[in-house]
Amino acid sequence: MEKDVVIIGGGIAGTHAAIELADLGRTVAIIERKASIGGKAAQLGRFFPTDDCALCFSLCTSMFKSRGFRKCLYRSNIERNPNIEILTLSEVTEVKGAIGNFTIKIKQQPRYVNANCIGCLACVDACPIEVPNEFNFGWNTRKAIYLPFPMAVPHWVVVNRTDCRDCKEECKTACPTDAIDFNAKAQDITVKAKAIVVATGFEELNPSALREYGYGMYANVITQIQLARMLDPTGPSQGIPILPSNGEPAKSVTIALCVGSRDSRYKEYCSRICCTYSLKHALMLKEKGVEVRICFMDIRTFGEYEDYYIRSREEGVIFLRGRIAGIEEDPITKKLLLKIENTMTSEFMEVEEELVVLTPALIPADGSSKIAEILKLKTDENGFFMGNEAKFSQIETEIPGIYIAGTAESPKDIPDSITQGTATAIKINQAIK
Repeated sequence: MEKDVVIIGGGIAGTHAAIELADLGRTVAIIERKASIGGKAAQLGRFFPTDDCALCFSLCTSMFKSRGFRKCLYRSNIERNPNIEILTLSEVTEVKGAIGNFTIKIKQQPRYVNANCIGCLACVDACPIEVPNEFNFGWNTRKAIYLPFPMAVPHWVVVNRTDCRDCKEECKTACPTDAIDFNAKAQDITVKAKAIVVATGFEELNPSALREYGYGMYANVITQIQLARMLDPTGPSQGIPILPSNGEPAKSVTIALCVGSRDSRYKEYCSRICCTYSLKHALMLKEKGVEVRICFMDIRTFGEYEDYYIRSREEGVIFLRGRIAGIEEDPITKKLLLKIENTMTSEFMEVEEELVVLTPALIPADGSSKIAEILKLKTDENGFFMGNEAKFSQIETEIPGIYIAGTAESPKDIPDSITQGTATAIKINQAIK
């Protein structure tokens, strides 16, 4: 196929760049390695500064005055836009050529469900196999044939064949449109494109290596994205913060900031948005009657986000300047004993807690180094893609025709990711014929 632009990554920055380019009359292919687009935003529920759905984003000039204009991923009809083609379960394997004439080779894994799918979910109802739902961190189950999440784009089910144990193909019998094809094979796809956008997104640093926090050892120690899934009404607990150890509602929560970030042992940089989304979650927890404590080094709510800090203080969130030095679990009650260094008083405290939420450093998405190698792009010491320093550009790379958008370049919030996606689309439209 031939397209004007190939976008690697279907998160907020990549999809927004695609929509802007399509509006400019450009043809676009989005290459997404998962079964649906949306990226991390699909897991986050509400986001700051507008407390909207993370995929129904507003570009606002001021959170206190005007909310600007809205663009909703779902209402944009991105699936049916004739200028946009979405290739899910796909990864780039090779790139050759130069601006105006790139050749991109892609490996697309089979979905086992074709475009005849109408999203009726009759196949899901018929499937007898249930497995842990990785989208919700295993806190609930999904079927072997499933919709990745309720508002998934594309709105097709997908089959995980490794889950089909003793399968009698009940789903295929139940499908009214004959959309299920268990004989589907992986495909090699070649795309000719004039420009490429890298929008591969981010991950949370896995805090398991920081043994003092007990992540991976104690069920009631979780991360911010896991908390976001709990607080989402479509999540595993329908918006109720629970204790993973027993499923009971949490009555008190301690949030630990700077877990693995601003730390010479792991990541020395500040991830920029962690304080703000921690405060957003603290306010959401307070709305549900949960007592909240935040252990911090400094609160860095840049720009207009200081409002979250002020509101959190007003709502009774307890702020403790200090770091958690260790966590121990009562093997019977599963309560957590936190050993905290209070840097204001130079004393050690012991606090009993039900649920601890860690705020890990944000790092480049898994597979970013492979994309950098394929495209021959520079990355910084932390693995984020680098812009063209000679041009003082964050979106243009040193290779003409290849651009960066969103958190692939550095940690940033959704409004800034959207702005960078827009800037990338404008630059590309100017650069190619």
